[in-house]
Amino acid sequence: MKKIFGVFLCSTLLLIPGAVSATEVRYNGNIYNIDTVNDNGKLYIPLDFCKDTTAEVKSINGNNYVSFRDAVELSGKKIQWNSETKGVEIIDAAVNDFVADNESVISDSFAYKLNSLMPLDENYNFSPISIKIALAMLANGTEGETREEILKVLGIENLSEYNDYVKELILSYSQNESAQIQIADSMWINSDIADDGDINSQFVNVVKNNYNGIVERVSKDEIQYKVNEWIKKSTKEEISNIPLNISNELYVQLINATYFKGEWKNKFSKYSNVKDIFTDINGKEKTVEYMYGSFYDNEYYSDNNITVISLPYESSDSDIRMYIAVTDNVDLDLEKYIDKMSDANVDLYLPKFESDYKTDLVGILESMGVKKVFTEDADLSAMINKPADITSIGHRSKVRVDEEGTVAAAYTSTICGSLSVEPDDVIEFKVNKPFTFFIRDNTNNEVLFMGRCNYINN
Repeated sequence: MKKIFGVFLCSTLLLIPGAVSATEVRYNGNIYNIDTVNDNGKLYIPLDFCKDTTAEVKSINGNNYVSFRDAVELSGKKIQWNSETKGVEIIDAAVNDFVADNESVISDSFAYKLNSLMPLDENYNFSPISIKIALAMLANGTEGETREEILKVLGIENLSEYNDYVKELILSYSQNESAQIQIADSMWINSDIADDGDINSQFVNVVKNNYNGIVERVSKDEIQYKVNEWIKKSTKEEISNIPLNISNELYVQLINATYFKGEWKNKFSKYSNVKDIFTDINGKEKTVEYMYGSFYDNEYYSDNNITVISLPYESSDSDIRMYIAVTDNVDLDLEKYIDKMSDANVDLYLPKFESDYKTDLVGILESMGVKKVFTEDADLSAMINKPADITSIGHRSKVRVDEEGTVAAAYTSTICGSLSVEPDDVIEFKVNKPFTFFIRDNTNNEVLFMGRCNYINN
């Protein structure tokens, strides 16, 4: 039975052309040294190593390569980066062993569970709040075990109460006079095949009233253009020209778009920028541009495992900050360190960076426990009065950080169809190796955007 219900979300990579180098690969107790190419922050291996793979072939320097990750995952395995050996391990396609055996290390929050399952060998970023709101909106259209799985993974005990919370959150963000935070939702009904009676009116009311969503009936030929224009407008042109791959059997498309623009409370000066070395995850050194600023009485914490600093944004109504954490252990629950932070005087050197990443989240969500919605037994009867299920969940998110502040945008789309003063003590903090960042609304305890930079290209 053909699955036609899809979800698409979005995110960004830093483009870093690489040269051929040997990568240590561990598999089944054996160690191999394979010539790889780092291109756009991703590892590629020669096609000759996996001739039978269905992974997309890419020409690099005149030779044929395939994405190491794609080739491994298509074989039913997963790649795990080893920060100590600077190599990779091929493991079974179950949840990361570290995550499974050390649940106390990983935060119970949806954001940190997602982060623990992100790739360790490339740059990534994602919007936890966009993904969570999109899936919660979808959950309103499900019933039974299908709904229970989604809500359990999201950490939502009462969906009705969460719907009311989203309504208040969207309103409060729209009234923030300093930091720009916009959460927009929409529902697009294919008028060619979906009759009025096919769509549950109660679900439509939830989308309109709780998620402040627009609901429009459009023909299949109009959806591509109108949805792209809506996404472009909702992300203030940060994301556009999205290939939606609309099926002939499309019934409904649900979309969340999240936009953030914040100015630093204490801005960096472009005239203070310096050039210095950044050492990437492979140990390769590169000269990059650093922003420099002296921050007095600024939240900071450091121990043998981690160094973290918070950079507040101008905000009249909320406490919104970006946290920069330098640690080799990406599975640490970073939120636990927020309470340990105290005021310090810090000379900060932070690379300017941009990140644009996209990924399919089906495998990740399945490993977290969302399974039934991707099968023929999916129950979407609270949305559609015909059988339907989900085929894909993609995510795209963009983050740009410079002297003035941060701009970030993301969107999530679900497609449904038929089964068919100079102080005495100053700490110098130079962010000169891979780091994790997250933008957190401390007032509402929401992680807006999160990611990791293993490579810098500026």
